[in-house]
Amino acid sequence: MNYCALEFKHEDILYDPLFSKVISKLKNQFGVIMLNKYAVDITLNWMCNVKEFVNFEEEILFFTLDYESKNELQSRYPNLNIYTWEIDCLSETFSFGDSKYMSFFLLRTTIIKTLLSLKKTFWMLQADTIWKESIFKIFKKNYIDVTDYSVFLDQSGYDGSDRNRKEVMNGANFLIVYNNETRQFIDDLYWYQSNFYVTDPDAIKLMCVNTLYKCKFIDHRYISGWEWVYGNQTNPPALLQMDGETEGGKIVTMKRYNMWFLNKDKSCNIGKVKNLQKMLKNGNVPKLFSKSKLKQKFLLYIGQLLSSLPIFGRWYKIYGGLPSLTLQFF
Repeated sequence: MNYCALEFKHEDILYDPLFSKVISKLKNQFGVIMLNKYAVDITLNWMCNVKEFVNFEEEILFFTLDYESKNELQSRYPNLNIYTWEIDCLSETFSFGDSKYMSFFLLRTTIIKTLLSLKKTFWMLQADTIWKESIFKIFKKNYIDVTDYSVFLDQSGYDGSDRNRKEVMNGANFLIVYNNETRQFIDDLYWYQSNFYVTDPDAIKLMCVNTLYKCKFIDHRYISGWEWVYGNQTNPPALLQMDGETEGGKIVTMKRYNMWFLNKDKSCNIGKVKNLQKMLKNGNVPKLFSKSKLKQKFLLYIGQLLSSLPIFGRWYKIYGGLPSLTLQFF
């Protein structure tokens, strides 16, 4: 993993004039989407979902790991803000727990460090998330004061989840607030990731216990996990993070949820986007009961039992980590 990290040093990206040029075109509190050529389709699908209420040219930085993904995005959306940093060790698909998988998380923290060096406040976003409305506008509309915190973290579960499932970082969509405390927070996070085989969400769980860092969990009405689909489907969140499925890959799974909006030529099917919005509103999203989904639900149930135990439960919630680690991606 650390050999791979030699290909994306913080200083090299920071002092690349092209990076500063791209960032200068974005509004404050913009979002960052990371992808390589294998994630182009899921990214285009997300763009179909949000194009009616997100201004890509002002609100999104696309950080691509190869020129194939950059060219594919630009061929369909010519005016995007795309920054490309070729990384050979991340040029292929990832498998859970392998060095490429863990290196991707380390790259994410490196990008965060770099943007903080430019004094930016921004969102790290994941494309396998369904948006009902803009998270950027929600934070502005509700006058949420971000200056008192270092990070705003997405929670696992939804508002109807067991209390032991709540206030556990999901790690897909979260806000990084620029201040000196945050820079120290991310420096410490990078140290954890480069010295231990751990993802950033599991390291952040440990760090947020320390009162030195000011962590705030985002309300479930704004961002919820896939568990919302398996509840009573009331009060749909603004963002619904659709991970937790391991059979058939992301695209097949999203299609089964009726959350795939690309035609065969990769153009947007606006009718499918509108249909999903109705499904969210009416609580009609399909509930999939695959083997992997049942396995994930079983693991979560075991985790909730362990978290509910006196004394031990608090420590398990902080240090357990396996459910949150396995649910980062399909």
